[in-house]
Amino acid sequence: MAGEEAPLLQTEDDSEHAEKMKILGPTYSVRHMKIMEDIVSDRIVCTMDQFRRKAAVGEVVDMAEWARWHVYDTITHLIYGKPVGMTIEGRDIDELVAQWHKVFTLGGLVVTLPWLIHPIISVKWLGLMPSKSHKFGSGHIMNVHEQLFKQRLHKPELAKDGNMFDSLLHTTHTDGSQFTLDEAENQCFILIVGSQDTSAAFISTFLRLILTHDQAYTRLMEEIEALNLSGRLSHPVTYEETEHMPYFAACVKEALRMSPSVSMTLPRYAPEGGMCLGDTWVPETVEVAANPYVIHRNRTIYGEDAEEFRPER
Repeated sequence: MAGEEAPLLQTEDDSEHAEKMKILGPTYSVRHMKIMEDIVSDRIVCTMDQFRRKAAVGEVVDMAEWARWHVYDTITHLIYGKPVGMTIEGRDIDELVAQWHKVFTLGGLVVTLPWLIHPIISVKWLGLMPSKSHKFGSGHIMNVHEQLFKQRLHKPELAKDGNMFDSLLHTTHTDGSQFTLDEAENQCFILIVGSQDTSAAFISTFLRLILTHDQAYTRLMEEIEALNLSGRLSHPVTYEETEHMPYFAACVKEALRMSPSVSMTLPRYAPEGGMCLGDTWVPETVEVAANPYVIHRNRTIYGEDAEEFRPER
C-alpha cells in the first residue's frame, strides 16, 4: 500500500520489527504528542468555527466527511507545520481522501492475505506496486506528499519544538546512522495514510453512538458541565483534563469496542520454534489472526448485552 518499504504493520521479521519500534516509538509516544497539543487544539478551534458558521445559516454538514478533513488537516499540521487546508476550504483538496479510498480493497487484501497478494503485486511488469509513477490511488497521494515534504524541508520557519517532521529527520538507526530523507519521507507518508481513516472512523462512531443513546448523552454532558462550571476545563479540553473525566473515558472505550477503527484481522506468523496460545500449540510459520469486531462481542467477557452500547460496563 505504501510502496517498496514495508511499514511497521507489515514487517514480518522479529528483529526488524523490534528495531523499527525502537527508533520510531519516541515519535509516536503520548509524551511527544503532548508537546504538540497546541497544534491539535488549533485544528479543533478551526473546525468548530466552521461548524458555527454553518449552523448560523442552517447548513447541514456530513460529519463523516468533515471528520476525515479534520484528521487530515491535523496530521499534516503535526508533520509539516501547517494543515493541507481541507477544513478551511471545506473540500477534499487534491482528492487526497477520495484517491485513498480507491485503494481500500487492495489494501485490505495486502494486510489480510500477504502471502497471496504480495508476490503478485511485487511483479514489476504488472505495475501493481504503489509508485510515484502512478497518477491515481497511492501513487497520486505519494506525489502530493512528496511536494509537501519538499516544501517543509525548505521552510525551517515552520519548525516547532518536538514536531514530527524534525523528529523523523533526526531519527537514527540502532547502529547510529541517520535516517535518510527518503526514509523520513516514507514514514511521513505512512503516518498520514495509516491514521487518517482510522482516526476519522472513531470520531464519527463516537458522535453517532453518543447522539443516538440519550442516557449516555445526558450523563456525559452532566460530567462535562460539572467540570466546566468548576473551572476545570479549558477550551478546547486538554489531554490531562480528560484524565479526570471517567465517564468520557468509558464512552471512548465503549465506542472503540463497538466499532474498532480497524475491524479486519491483522494476521501474524508464529515465531521460529512455535508458540503456545493458551492451551493450543501453534507450529512456527502458521498464520494467527483475530478479528477485534468479533472479540469485542464475546458475551463471556462483556455479558449478554455485548451488542449494546453501554459505557457503564
